[in-house]
Amino acid sequence: MHIVIIAATLVLAGCYSYQPLARATPIPNTRVVVQLTDAGTQRLAGYLGRNSTSVDGRVLGVSDSMLQLSVVAVHATDGDVHYWKGEPIDLPRETIAGILQRRLAKGSTALVGGIATAVLVGLAGVLTGGFSDGSGGGPPPPPK
Repeated sequence: MHIVIIAATLVLAGCYSYQPLARATPIPNTRVVVQLTDAGTQRLAGYLGRNSTSVDGRVLGVSDSMLQLSVVAVHATDGDVHYWKGEPIDLPRETIAGILQRRLAKGSTALVGGIATAVLVGLAGVLTGGFSDGSGGGPPPPPK
């Protein structure tokens, strides 16, 4: 049964979508994807890597001129993703084309989670012999 819980948790962990921020300024500790301007891609190339288009991370701080992130990944124009370990960076506001916020996708989470849980519970029952097939198998009743 532990494997069912672990597998269901892993399935549910991936049910997120990125949507435009609900407010003008992101709140610290919010997970965001910052889309870079073309000038921002060129300006930050020495630090983020060539052809970087967006930065995925958690907001550490916000000011009028900067957005500070704890970086999880940097995405490039060729589709490559370069993973980071939470290193902090300061992104000047003029390098930012847009900011998307990571949000739980409630509908797809419920659907995928329900299907995955049903499949895993069924599989666990079959593998452990926990379900009866209705044939009345098992030991005979005790003598009278």
